Amino acid sequence: MMDENRNQMLRLACAWINKQVEKLELHLGSLDQMEDPEQIHQARVSCRRLRQGFMLLETYIESDILDDWCKATRRLLKKLGPARDLDVHILFLEEVLGGLSLEQKRVRPGIERLCFRLGQQRQAIQKKLLKTAKQFQKKQILMNIRLHCEKLLYLLETSSGTESRQAFVGHFMDCCLHQAQELTKREAALGDVEDAAGHHALRIAVKRFRYLLEIGNEITRGGLAQPLQAAKTYQTLLGELHDCDVWHIMLDEFESAEEQRMQKFSGSTRAFGRLRPGLEHLRQTRSECRRSLFDHICRLPERQNLVSEAMQKLQLLLSIGQEVQDETSTET
Repeated sequence: MMDENRNQMLRLACAWINKQVEKLELHLGSLDQMEDPEQIHQARVSCRRLRQGFMLLETYIESDILDDWCKATRRLLKKLGPARDLDVHILFLEEVLGGLSLEQKRVRPGIERLCFRLGQQRQAIQKKLLKTAKQFQKKQILMNIRLHCEKLLYLLETSSGTESRQAFVGHFMDCCLHQAQELTKREAALGDVEDAAGHHALRIAVKRFRYLLEIGNEITRGGLAQPLQAAKTYQTLLGELHDCDVWHIMLDEFESAEEQRMQKFSGSTRAFGRLRPGLEHLRQTRSECRRSLFDHICRLPERQNLVSEAMQKLQLLLSIGQEVQDETSTET
């Protein structure tokens, strides 16, 4: 009975992985629709979730196969990431432009020029993105993942899978514990408002912990809904904080490149003065937003006991099921 309990958890984990495969297949088929940036975003999220799911299969699938999956997914993510970032930046600038008053007309030229340049960059990388996606699909990685999950599920129905299925709960807990420790270590960065690199590393740690909680929520049939929601909130705020840091870097790079472009084509950078108010407006608003976000994150109630409560709840949910099965088995 205890094996059956573990079998069910592994079945649900495989179902979760297959769900991400289906979603990625769907969104990869729609990447040519540039007017719908949500396809890029969802494809990227599915890739990241799959990479976390691969961790759970380390005990059951050959390392060279998993390495091949990871490398192919990583290559795809490297193309999806810049495209998604540009989509987000363009949408943000369009919202800013739409909210400007008549009194703010001085800031419009700089923001419009930046939006135009980002649009050019987005168009330029689209062809490479589609090429990488087609290469990924040609390797039939997703079909391979599905077939291996089906093979694993078949083994659960045979005696030859006994040893492997007994290891699943322990392996999953080890993965969660490792990521929980990484998250806790990275939270030290919140002691320094200027530690942008540390805040970025913390965001990644929270994101990975959140994806593991999603799997845990699946195999416990909704038992981790509360800590999962807290992790989502935490990740979202850290993502917005990171966006503010990216904006400052991007504005500096744009200013330098645009001045060089003006110098090259007109022999002077005098016209850049029209763009400067808009760029300074963005710098100021992004700085104010960052300060507000950082203070909010530091005071965020959801993050205070996120790791300890999530791990305690997960351990309890997994162990209760095993204890019940033990008692049933003993009585039999």
